[in-house]
Amino acid sequence: MQAGVVKYLHADKNGRLLFRRTFPEALRPWIPGQKRELVRTLAAKSIDALGAIDRYRRALDEFKKCVAAAKKAAAGTFDNLDAPTIAYLAEAFFVESLESDDASRWATGDEREARWAEKTAETLDGILPLYRHLQALGDLEGIVELWTEEAQYFSQARGLRFDADSAPFADLCRALNEASIRTGEAKLQRLDGALVTTPAPPEPVKAPTANGSSRTFDALVRQEMDRPTFSGSATTKQSWKTALRYFDEVRGQPRPEEITRAQVTEFADLLALAPIKRKAKSSERGWPLPKLIEAYEGKHVERLSWKTRAALIGALQAAWNRCQRSGQIANHILNPFASPSLGKAPARRSNDGLSRQGISAIFGLPVFTVSERPNGGKGEACYWLPMLLFTTGAQPEELAQMLVSDVGQDAGVAGWSLTITAEGEHPHKKARNLKTPSAERVIPLPEIVIELGFLDYVAWLKRAGERALFPALRTKGARGELFAGFGMWWGAYLRKHGALPQGKRPAREFRPTWATIARESRIPREAQEYIMGHAPLGRDMNARYGAREPLGCEVQKLSFDGWGLAAVERWHPPSE
Repeated sequence: MQAGVVKYLHADKNGRLLFRRTFPEALRPWIPGQKRELVRTLAAKSIDALGAIDRYRRALDEFKKCVAAAKKAAAGTFDNLDAPTIAYLAEAFFVESLESDDASRWATGDEREARWAEKTAETLDGILPLYRHLQALGDLEGIVELWTEEAQYFSQARGLRFDADSAPFADLCRALNEASIRTGEAKLQRLDGALVTTPAPPEPVKAPTANGSSRTFDALVRQEMDRPTFSGSATTKQSWKTALRYFDEVRGQPRPEEITRAQVTEFADLLALAPIKRKAKSSERGWPLPKLIEAYEGKHVERLSWKTRAALIGALQAAWNRCQRSGQIANHILNPFASPSLGKAPARRSNDGLSRQGISAIFGLPVFTVSERPNGGKGEACYWLPMLLFTTGAQPEELAQMLVSDVGQDAGVAGWSLTITAEGEHPHKKARNLKTPSAERVIPLPEIVIELGFLDYVAWLKRAGERALFPALRTKGARGELFAGFGMWWGAYLRKHGALPQGKRPAREFRPTWATIARESRIPREAQEYIMGHAPLGRDMNARYGAREPLGCEVQKLSFDGWGLAAVERWHPPSE
């Protein structure tokens, strides 16, 4: 077996075999010297030559261990360094040093004389006295300074990576210094003619695991989300998964005890450099975060906002807290994602929603004035979903997942009402969800909605045997939301007709607009909070006592005069 037959073997110009294997591009910054490949000579022209196959196997093993250590460096993780590991590394260093001396001692002729002189000077006049001097003084700081680089390289060759700032690493440096004193003394004995044999290599010890979880933070969070008692919504799960993906792309998949606040700060700084993926080329959107940042360095591109970055790290903070409460992460480990260093937050910008002119432009579109039902508009949803968003101030998905049975006459609310709830199953979405528990509410139907024929629409659905309030909607996207598919069409429809002002969102602008109308209509703040599904801000006992449903009756104060609804055609059942 020769070069070209055995993997990673190449012949040099003299026909001698070289092991050459390229390191993965993403790991090269963490390979000593940022080398592109590992090159080792087999000192033979044939793999069948004496010792060649052993050198080949050692090179394979060395490559594997270098990659393992580089992965840990890329992820910012360390191996634990205990006493047995320190003893093993020191003995291995001693044995390899003597093996190297064996190879040089048995040279011939002038080469032997030159090496003899070199070794004598090195052992007697240079390094050995320095090692002894540091040892005698107990100068641990000097020993660490002298041995840090060598200790790191020697460990990495065995696939290990240790924290150079830790106390055990200082102990390793001291052990290597002592091993070198032993080596120097053995060489002196050999120079005096004594027979000093090289010991057999020590048996490697199993790499110790850190105290704490043997599972990664990523795995623990995903397990937490799969628990039957997990109370987070689909939106929460998606935000956690997105944050985990970004963190894993930067730090690998460390265990909880391996994550430091400094690493989180570095992660936050990288997020500030990250371009918004939808602004990147479509072929680049699947790239890991570090590669994407590098590709757009110095280029003018929209980058993640402060709010988005805070939400990503906030998701990781919440996930950590949830894992700690369930006992998956030990309580004594501080949450490294708490109080992240994100820089100064930008001044809050008020969102006034849409103007009267903007709302009038929307409700002057053909779907509202001439019963147009475009493809993609999901049948009657294109009329009623925007109308309910505007008149109730509800969240898009809250309305999209409603059932026909959610429309009724509630004993605590006069007239017809909408019950916004997570109870019951949607025929297509199955389990329903709300953003927060406070979003559960019952609100009367605004009078304008009844005047436009909403109750006729509900009766029409009942006659057709439909359970969903918007039966044409189907789930879409990773979150499995019903509004997602409709929202894409709705945005395109508004842009096509020039009815979406620059910088405004197609559906969510209805919510702040509703808040404006509620203030104009003198609806009290407490009622606004309830109708919109916000948690009450009041902290006194009055805010916590009693049912909140009566607050919904304030809806009847809403006045939509001058907001363009006069142009809307009353709804009629579509012709068969």
